[in-house]
Amino acid sequence: MPEVETTEFFPGVTRFSDGRAIEWRFVRGSFVDAGPALVWGRPRMPLVAGDEPAELEALLVLLDSANGASAERDIRTHALVVVDLGLNPHRHPVGRVAPPAIADDQ
Repeated sequence: MPEVETTEFFPGVTRFSDGRAIEWRFVRGSFVDAGPALVWGRPRMPLVAGDEPAELEALLVLLDSANGASAERDIRTHALVVVDLGLNPHRHPVGRVAPPAIADDQ
């Protein structure tokens, strides 16, 4: 797991609100490089001001924001529209903890 969070976003894009609202830590790939990526993330702020989000709410915010993490096209010329979004967690998320350890084979 990278100890440093990602602060370099898409080249040539001056405004990326999800980039600032989410803490991103790339294990593989980046916003700069097109293609598949493996990234850990968590919201920096609640969805509703003054309301601490439940774990599932935080997961859904991250899910909705992560569509550009594995972009195949240049976002300056192609929109990243989430048209079909599904979530199949193997367990209910629990707690707001530090980044998890990731096995080398993932």
